[in-house]
Parts: sequence; structure tokens; C-alpha cells
Amino acid sequence: MENDYQWSRNKTLLRQIMLELRELWNRFDPIGVVDDWQVDDEYDSYRAGTLKALQSELPRQALQSQLLAALDYMGLGLDNVSQSEIDSFINDLIEWFDTVKERAKIDQP
Repeated sequence: MENDYQWSRNKTLLRQIMLELRELWNRFDPIGVVDDWQVDDEYDSYRAGTLKALQSELPRQALQSQLLAALDYMGLGLDNVSQSEIDSFINDLIEWFDTVKERAKIDQP
């Protein structure tokens, strides 16, 4: 069941969340363009889906499935990105989202 996070009520927090998600995606950088081309918005189209998945509290396996679907859409897969890189990115996302919930003072059921 999806929790009712009220990001839209705090636009400053939502803006900060989206910037932090950009940083996380850019550190993951599965295509390898952030450092080489000094691009910072390459993965912006994946931020909303990532936030929604975290907000929905999907199990880790479902997060991985969504990430693999995104990588497939990019023309990548486990041949280009290692399982350990994927696991590390998912860990980073989950740890980061825990801090977001705390900062937003959201009570979990």
C-alpha cells in the first residue's frame, strides 16, 4: 500500500528531494556521461519514478526490477552494469529515503 506522503505541500522539500535524487542517479551514472560530458540532468526523467517506487515502499526485489527495466530502456543491462553496482545504488536509495522521511517527519504505520 502506498503511503500518503505530502511532498506537494512543501515545495521547498520536494525541490530538495529531486535535487538529491539527481545526485544519487548521477553518482550511479550507468551510461557514464556525467563526468565525461559534464551533464547533470541525464537521468532526470527517472527521478519521479524512483521517488514513487520508494514512496510506495516496494520490496527490494521490486525496486531492482524497476531499475533493471530503466537500464533496459537505456539500452543497458547486466552486461554493462554489475549486480554489485545495482545493489549499491538500491542501498543508497533506501538509506537516502529513510533520511527524507525523517526530515519530513513522516510517521510510518
